[in-house]
Amino acid sequence: MKKLVNLVLCVGMALCMVSFAMAEETIQKPANFPRKEIKVIVPYAPGGAFDLAVRNLQPILKEKYDVNIIVENVEGGSGAVGIMQCIASKADGYTLALAGRNWVSNIANGVVDIQLDQIDYLCGVTADTLALVVAANSPYETVDDFCQAALKNPGTMTIGSPALNNGNHACAVMLGKAYGNKDLFNTVPLSGSSRVMAEIIGGGLDGGSVKIADSVTQIKNGDVKVLMVFDKNRAVLAPDAPTIEECGYAYWPYGGNEFNCNAIIAPVGLDSEIREYLVSVFAAAVKDEAFVTYCDNAGAVADPVIGQELKAQIANLYETFLTWQDVVFN
Repeated sequence: MKKLVNLVLCVGMALCMVSFAMAEETIQKPANFPRKEIKVIVPYAPGGAFDLAVRNLQPILKEKYDVNIIVENVEGGSGAVGIMQCIASKADGYTLALAGRNWVSNIANGVVDIQLDQIDYLCGVTADTLALVVAANSPYETVDDFCQAALKNPGTMTIGSPALNNGNHACAVMLGKAYGNKDLFNTVPLSGSSRVMAEIIGGGLDGGSVKIADSVTQIKNGDVKVLMVFDKNRAVLAPDAPTIEECGYAYWPYGGNEFNCNAIIAPVGLDSEIREYLVSVFAAAVKDEAFVTYCDNAGAVADPVIGQELKAQIANLYETFLTWQDVVFN
């Protein structure tokens, strides 16, 4: 009987190994692709959540799928410079970018002169939660402390954001609206959340509307305090920080996981075989245990959405952004 049990276990393990191998083998490489490194543009400064996400995909893509990617940080225009560089590139699969939800905002609100169908969205990477953070030595212990101080001199207290016209900016404006003044805070755009965090710690900003994933190191080191998360659920890496509803404010969607997503994009016109391959390897890498663990530790969620689901997600964001100019900023 014992021998039979061992035999069954061995067969089971063998089948698992074969299944795993077959799962990887189903990703068929196109002929002669890739023949060189694939450039992935990160449209923000090094050190932020976008940058770190792509860099954590690098070794997985290399070791498991023999795909070499290089990261190129192209800053400027609240992410517009890098994204425009990507979609203007040759559609050969060798130039990609990681685009966030603010890029959809830029299209919906006419900030950039392109249409949604001029971008090919390949695969989701992460989804994040936004939070209001202040320096550890800040006198403000609650979000109400912060807002009451702002009410004394509206428009002078600063909240840093990695860009304007994005979820970070919207959360700052909506927080002011909760106190009767959409211009209660001066939202300061900087090139990437890493710079926002540096300014907060250095005393150059009163606070910041940033992703938990962008502030995880500073949270763990005790350099900042999280006054509130702009989501319905508390953040694992800041369990003591109350949610927006726990603070007594109505929930708005701009700070939650479902809104703060990003995806690997490409210029429109990829060869169908190359496109299918890129979607498959990036989705596999995002699902990989090592990347999921990275996301867990970084306060993000691995989000390997593809195909019609990703298309619907982008379309929903677009519809939200079409109306949010009136809802948020007016």
